[in-house]
Amino acid sequence: MVKMDAWNKPTIKLTDLKYWSSFNKNVNENKESPTNHNTANIHFPENNKLNNKLCLSDQNIALIESDALVVPINEMKAMKTSMAFQIYKVAGSDFVLDSQQIRDMKTGDVISTPSCDLVARFAMCVMEPLVSNKYKTASETGVHNSYMNALELAKSLHIRTIAFPPLYTTPDEKLYTHMTHIALRTVRCYLDHFGDDFDSIIFSVPQYMMPIYSFLATVYFPRTRQELASGQDIVKCLSWNKWGACSYDEREIRVVPIERTNNTEEEDVLRVGEAPDEEIFNDMVEFTQMSGDHDARRLWQIRNMERTKRISSQQRIYTRLLRQAKLDDFSDVERQLENLFHFSSVDVEGHATIVVIGAYKSRVQPNKAIKYFIRKADKLVNKSYNLVYFCSGVQTQISSDMVKQIYGVVDDRYVANLEQIHIVHPTWFHKIYSIYFTTLFTSNMRKKLNFIKSLPQLYQLIDRNQIKLKSFILDYDVQINPHLYQVETLTASSEQPISKSSAAAATSTS
Repeated sequence: MVKMDAWNKPTIKLTDLKYWSSFNKNVNENKESPTNHNTANIHFPENNKLNNKLCLSDQNIALIESDALVVPINEMKAMKTSMAFQIYKVAGSDFVLDSQQIRDMKTGDVISTPSCDLVARFAMCVMEPLVSNKYKTASETGVHNSYMNALELAKSLHIRTIAFPPLYTTPDEKLYTHMTHIALRTVRCYLDHFGDDFDSIIFSVPQYMMPIYSFLATVYFPRTRQELASGQDIVKCLSWNKWGACSYDEREIRVVPIERTNNTEEEDVLRVGEAPDEEIFNDMVEFTQMSGDHDARRLWQIRNMERTKRISSQQRIYTRLLRQAKLDDFSDVERQLENLFHFSSVDVEGHATIVVIGAYKSRVQPNKAIKYFIRKADKLVNKSYNLVYFCSGVQTQISSDMVKQIYGVVDDRYVANLEQIHIVHPTWFHKIYSIYFTTLFTSNMRKKLNFIKSLPQLYQLIDRNQIKLKSFILDYDVQINPHLYQVETLTASSEQPISKSSAAAATSTS
């Protein structure tokens, strides 16, 4: 049940969740039903203490009042699931994944980040694997490490309650079930060792996947002897180590002890109290000296080479495209392009300002718009400049392919000298789209975003005489911000001068 907290934010209390000990439990089951399994071979015995810590829920994970929320990075980058949209919607625009920070993360690595507006106190971002049958072994290891490292980090931070979404996505139901085996088994094995360090482990899964989780939970967290017996039949053909990771006998490293040989010849060995020859140490000096982290140095060299190549290639493409733009004739669409772009504005600090009216973008071909833009903006971007984009009345968003194309064509001046990106009249979708793109592709531009709700707010940054706006933009601003214009109307009416007739009437009355 969703309730409101002290700040009027929706939240789901832990007391409103159903824990595994009472989750869809058949009261008619006979707990004393006999079982033929030897108690010595039981892998996951009944443990009511752990059953009271496990919780299965199909509610919005972003609203659950937990100490930590595990966030899958690849799923958030893809933004294809409802869980990813739920987290972004609740966390707010400040919740970003720093590309510099996650670049060096390997599959299964976990980092702790601020939770922003999430109900949880911490957000633990995990680099979950991309599950596929082709790389099944790597997928198994990645899923196990993701859950294991998240629990390890939670334990080190003294986190008592942690919420997990599924850290794997695949359309193959059989493979999904196999990964669920690993997830639940890893959590059970970890709780067997460190169960006292946690109060609640919450699995928030889609409703259509709840039958898989609830069935396998009876295997690894049995509540009755009947569930214990059926679970033993399921896991008897599986193999795992003490932490729940899959193990295969044919892949284990076997260490064979070396047999000692009786050597009759005298061996050069050190006796007790003897010191080795100095020649031995002189020969080992070069070998024992540490020369730093070669992998880190090589990684830096590769990145530097890639960046140099990218800048050089991008500069060649931009120079060629600028030459074409200066030779092309835009007379057939010049009027539409002038309505789309304005290059003569200046803000209150004297910076050049480029204005883009989004409502006109569909009237011009993208290639012509890009060429016209760099033709006009080439000299402006040599100094600091601002970009203003009007979303007023825009029905369709700019395609991500076009934004990537523009970012891949322009040179470094367009990004380095850009002071602010003012997005006027943004909708919720515009905000999500802008934050998503700047977070994943241009993280250095994330702090330059500025969302402006009304024209009076814009006029504080840019003088109204510097921007020539169409009437539909003014009408749209009045439509979405009527309270601002009602105040102006009342103020204007109160400041009108008193007429002569009114003054004469007031005099005669006195």
